[in-house]
Amino acid sequence: MPPRVRLRWPSGFRRCCWESLATIHIRTIQEANRVFWRQSVLPLAGRIGCALTHWLAPVFGEGRTDKIEALSTDRAALWTRQQGVVPQRQ
Repeated sequence: MPPRVRLRWPSGFRRCCWESLATIHIRTIQEANRVFWRQSVLPLAGRIGCALTHWLAPVFGEGRTDKIEALSTDRAALWTRQQGVVPQRQ
């Protein structure tokens, strides 16, 4: 067997490399997290929402949330905000 050769790197180089690798690793994790949400969670939530819409359509109507009493405060707040943003015609 050939003898093992041990390379000695300058201490600043070693620290610089580790910092670079850590930064790359963090960016990779962040990008993987974004991809996970975009390609897995959001499409699945959309499919579940469509399935629930079709399932609840006979009771509440197609795509209408006006009859859901639990959402009445949200709907009232939305109308208040919209009336404040859209200028009134005179």
